[in-house]
Amino acid sequence: MKKFLLIFFLLINSAFAEDTLQKVRIDLFDGGQDSANFSAAISPSSGSLFKNIVNSKKGQLSKRKGQSLFSQDVSNTAFTGIGSFYPDANTTYITAASGVSVIRSTPAGVNYTIVNPSNNLTTGKDTEFVQANDLLFVLNGQDYTANYSGSAWDPGSSSTASPPVGTTAVWLRNYLFVGGIPTELSWVRFSNNLAPRTFTITDLFKVNSGDGQKVTKLESFKLNELIIYKERSIYLLDITGATPLTDWTIQPVTTVIGCEAPRSVTNIGNDHWFLSSAPIAVRTLSRTAFDKLLVNLVSKPVQDIFDGTGDTVINLNQYKKSCAILFDNKYFLAIPTGSSTVNNYVVVYDFITNSWFIINGWFPSDWQVVNNRLFYTDANDGRIIECWTGTVGDMASGPIVTSSLEPSAGISYEYISKDINFDSPENYKQLDALDVEFEPTGSYTSTIYIDLDNGGFQNIGTINLFGGGVILPVSLPFTLGANGRARKTFQLQRYGEFKTIRIKVLQEGLSEQCNLYSFTLFARIKPWRRE
Repeated sequence: MKKFLLIFFLLINSAFAEDTLQKVRIDLFDGGQDSANFSAAISPSSGSLFKNIVNSKKGQLSKRKGQSLFSQDVSNTAFTGIGSFYPDANTTYITAASGVSVIRSTPAGVNYTIVNPSNNLTTGKDTEFVQANDLLFVLNGQDYTANYSGSAWDPGSSSTASPPVGTTAVWLRNYLFVGGIPTELSWVRFSNNLAPRTFTITDLFKVNSGDGQKVTKLESFKLNELIIYKERSIYLLDITGATPLTDWTIQPVTTVIGCEAPRSVTNIGNDHWFLSSAPIAVRTLSRTAFDKLLVNLVSKPVQDIFDGTGDTVINLNQYKKSCAILFDNKYFLAIPTGSSTVNNYVVVYDFITNSWFIINGWFPSDWQVVNNRLFYTDANDGRIIECWTGTVGDMASGPIVTSSLEPSAGISYEYISKDINFDSPENYKQLDALDVEFEPTGSYTSTIYIDLDNGGFQNIGTINLFGGGVILPVSLPFTLGANGRARKTFQLQRYGEFKTIRIKVLQEGLSEQCNLYSFTLFARIKPWRRE
């Protein structure tokens, strides 16, 4: 009798356990993208893809803002550089290299003015702009290093009264340092103090000449220090002291990692972030509390993009074109992926939420921040585009062929969750329902997908994002809805059994917003069984 009761109890308990509805609720997404790990191993707050998403401090996912055209669409020939120039306290110019010309515009962006009408540049050369004192220097590694005062253009020359030809320069402690000199690849020359146009022939230092590596980028660091990036090594020049060269010291930071993508180097306060030489990764150069300079990898969550193991991978034949900038507490790095010959993919690190996300639909060849506004030169067309403007649409890729200069490409907001297994990876589950919640954003729709056991995403339906509340400001009178959430429950019993499941939220369209708040998945865990 006791044996019978025990068996009956076990059967009842097993049936009850199988019938118990389990749930997993994700209402915090502050982990950002973590595609480099196995989907089942990442934390619940992280996802395997965050595309065109801005992660708030509270962990809510909002569709990013879009772009607008700055000034004019000049031609079908892409610009080769962008910069800024402040000739006096009351004047600001945005500058660019367009074909044989250097052009400028005020931040109002009405039109461009050519500043070198009688002195053409060589076309197709990456062009860098560096301000030293009240002069703007223009370097492309081919032509004499010209300078512009805001009213007069000086084409430069081969004499010591002009900076040498180079590809990179920096103004540090009233010296103009120039590197990337075609005839002296491992040398760096510097100007007289407070005289950026005057160079003494003996004022130079050699950065480990004979290693076969050229200087790719010069970037200031701290107060008196200059970081010299070569193709496979990095050096530190300390210019503390009254007597140049005699009091200055140079030492290696690393001789195994360098930078072949000079436009990726970004000064972030006390650190440098850059896209390194092989093994390719986003790395940071920072000083420790013990006064040591260390180079560390920071792109681990999205490293599959750089090491070739992800669904989207960097183009190794074109990655030297990568470019980066710091804006709004975010590090933006534009890279070429797949077979693209231009930068077509932007990986972003948010220093506020300490998380990565992805942007597509942008094609930056170079970046610039002016008056706390973010700009880039379009790699496909002769124009400058401003980011994070009020609209949520992007400029169409390639030359504008219509009269409209407004954004015309929809933004694809896409979130893909981690693998969810209800902490029972070996057991099958019976799918029951999925509940999703959005902040009300307008009468738009978002499409929801599920992926069972990596069998491919299936469309389970759409949800209207209008919600039951109102978005302030609003005109009076208005009718207050029942709630301030856009919410929908999808019945999923027909999809049957699974061991792991992923959720995808997709919202595409022009001038449409999407703010994901949470999702809750319901299922019944079945007893383990032999296959």
